[in-house]
Amino acid sequence: MVSHYLLNLFYLLLIACLVCGYICFFTIILRYLVQVFRGIMQWQWLKVTFVPSKDILFFSKSFLIKCIVFCLVITTGFYFYERSRWITADTTNKEARQYLVTGMVLADFRTFTLRFIYPEHLIWKPAVWLQQLISTSGRRLVPENDAEHAIWVYHFELAPFVNRIHAPHNEAVYPLIDACEFVLETLATKEMADTELRKKNKYIVYPLVVLYYQYSYKGKYYVKPSPWRYEKGLYKDPAQYMYLQKVVEWTIAMEEEWTYFPLVVEYMQDNPDIHLIQYVATALLLHEILHYQIHNHELTCEDRYFDLYYHYIEKYHGKDSPYHRVEQRMQRQFDHPVILHGDLINFFGHRLCGRPKLPFYNILRAGELKSQGPGWYEAFVALNKKLVPSEKQEENLIKRDPWK
Repeated sequence: MVSHYLLNLFYLLLIACLVCGYICFFTIILRYLVQVFRGIMQWQWLKVTFVPSKDILFFSKSFLIKCIVFCLVITTGFYFYERSRWITADTTNKEARQYLVTGMVLADFRTFTLRFIYPEHLIWKPAVWLQQLISTSGRRLVPENDAEHAIWVYHFELAPFVNRIHAPHNEAVYPLIDACEFVLETLATKEMADTELRKKNKYIVYPLVVLYYQYSYKGKYYVKPSPWRYEKGLYKDPAQYMYLQKVVEWTIAMEEEWTYFPLVVEYMQDNPDIHLIQYVATALLLHEILHYQIHNHELTCEDRYFDLYYHYIEKYHGKDSPYHRVEQRMQRQFDHPVILHGDLINFFGHRLCGRPKLPFYNILRAGELKSQGPGWYEAFVALNKKLVPSEKQEENLIKRDPWK
């Protein structure tokens, strides 16, 4: 027990020193910019030197002492704040939770500064290394089959990217995809010993991660710059299709599960954006599943995912939906992907299966499918032969307005 306290104290000192180092680094950058700006303002552009002077690289002893004291005070304050959030009398895995609290101090600092610089930037390598060190020290004290591991991975590895809704379009996206899949599967299939942590974090973290997964996993298929750069790979990957089916089932089960906890229900009522994210994430998962079936000519009118998709779109726009209790800015942010992808499913559902037109969606014509990307028109022709009675197939192909 004493050794854990001492190690956590050591990590807190490292965090304070790291924050002080970042303050000094950004101060040097600021001094350099001021140096260049002054030269420009004095109409000495031709004499402006872009080589930093030695003065901007040195700090007085009093500045360094004040910086260190300031960082120690701030770090201590954040530590006690996070401790009040994460450790209570009923907390399980208390020794491990001490490391989580310490790591959250560093995570708070990263969350604030990542508003200005992308989280995968080289400058954050020391912070990432220290975060991983703290995480490794703490997670070895958590039982292997405890879903609490997912909470650690989310806050220490995913949160910086989730908060910015940002994913790199290179090999750096693969660890993020793996982390998302670990969090989703762990939260959906394993039990969490700490009931308070389960109620306050599990059902909040899951919808955030599943929505971010929608954004990040397609990075695997960005093989070349073009408007449709990921579709050919995505819709020819049966393993990814099967995994999306599993995630849909987990997501629906998770939504049903949290309704049994009054604390979570109250939180969702007070934070309709999280509740709405659950609807959006489920709808987008169903989009991709149906798109895969369409591209591979596997769509059937009785498909369960068709029914689920229409069900969630109705929930999304319904009278009691949290959609009506969030800001208009967030409504627009979610409307774009939901409606953009829904136009195609709306078309196929009505034209091939006679389903009613969903509200708020654009009217597509068969000829316009070619502008939606490769494979859509060819899929329509193939599915028209498969799903539509033979006497109506030719008429269905040439019909100008699919809604008449």
